[in-house]
Amino acid sequence: MAPSLSPPSAREQCVLRMVFTGTPGSPAVSPSRAGRRVWVPDTQECDMTASRSARERKAAAQAGPLARVKIDLDEHQQFVYKISCSECVARGHRSWSAYRPGGDNGFMAAMDRWIFHLNEKHPWADAPCLAFLPAAQQRLHERREQRGAEDEPRA
Repeated sequence: MAPSLSPPSAREQCVLRMVFTGTPGSPAVSPSRAGRRVWVPDTQECDMTASRSARERKAAAQAGPLARVKIDLDEHQQFVYKISCSECVARGHRSWSAYRPGGDNGFMAAMDRWIFHLNEKHPWADAPCLAFLPAAQQRLHERREQRGAEDEPRA
């Protein structure tokens, strides 16, 4: 009976990712070893943060073909996601954007706005992020309830 392979642990996934991509400090992977599980002693921490360009690529892939994604830094050096629509125009010549000055422009907030925009203005559009529409609606409902509770006068 052949031994069963268990899914790799988080540490193994990180090491495997480094080996298969050939990152500096890791040995290059020969074509004959591609697809096989290789253990390489880890010299780095696995909780490396993704680069801004990698985050942009991932967000763009999730947002779909109608989206243009740009990530900037705010005054607190936090990522600000700017997702704009390639088809819609908001004012004059400006594209519709999920960016809200002074508001929450983190990944979840911007992606939620983009999901609602796609759902309302482009119902025919196919984007991976639309799978998260129910969760986005739940977050919106919770925010509205919280805001309503804060606005109620206290007796």
